[in-house]
Amino acid sequence: MLRVGAMSNADARCSAPMKGEDADARAARSLDPKKAVACTPTSSALMGATGSGANASVPSENSTQYAVAHRVITGCASIHGSLVCARRIARVLGRERPLWDEVRRGLGVILREREYLFRDASVPEGPGRYSMDWYYPVLGGALRGNAARVRLQAERERFIGEGVGCRCVADRAWYTVAETCELVMALDAGGLQEQGRALFEWVQRLRCKDGGYWMGISYPNQLRWPPERPSWTAATVILAADTLDGNSTTSSFFRDLAD
Repeated sequence: MLRVGAMSNADARCSAPMKGEDADARAARSLDPKKAVACTPTSSALMGATGSGANASVPSENSTQYAVAHRVITGCASIHGSLVCARRIARVLGRERPLWDEVRRGLGVILREREYLFRDASVPEGPGRYSMDWYYPVLGGALRGNAARVRLQAERERFIGEGVGCRCVADRAWYTVAETCELVMALDAGGLQEQGRALFEWVQRLRCKDGGYWMGISYPNQLRWPPERPSWTAATVILAADTLDGNSTTSSFFRDLAD
């Protein structure tokens, strides 16, 4: 059994610096899939310990191996952003969580410099087909500045339909409101606000009279598909509008997510 936030002997071994290794490199090493079992407690921070307090337990080696083997870019980028938020909450509560910091740093290094680690993941489809794999490392705070802008510009032609929006997947001309609005927020975080504003205007054609939004539109037949207007699609529109407006206390949430 291991208390949440505590460091075990295995964690100490994984966290011990190698010669010439800085903190970020050490954190990335602790998340290396080949060392997943040796560093089980560190890896478990990506999955969440079960229970609470003194009764919290770390997932088994098998579950840890499963999580590492099935790693995906979008999920790791989301976890990176969640750990930034968790760390800030812990600070407000006066609690130190060094393990969370280490995992966050390691994920940041992997998302910025070691994307090749996702290529051999045991998932139905490798990285790169879904647009979320493209912009989530920016949305989740792992990339900022010039690195973020380079990434966002590099895949623009694959995923963006001029005057339409962002594709859900690269090989289908299906443009979705949710992905487009998430991309708007990623562009804002990367300092490409004007591009984000243009994308946001494009999806307004999918707005209904009651204020809801169709999930997406398929080309070349311009069919609104599927014929659904989910609440989570509308939620992304609200978040993107708030980001672009810039006047509320939450407008800079994703822009400030880097830590």
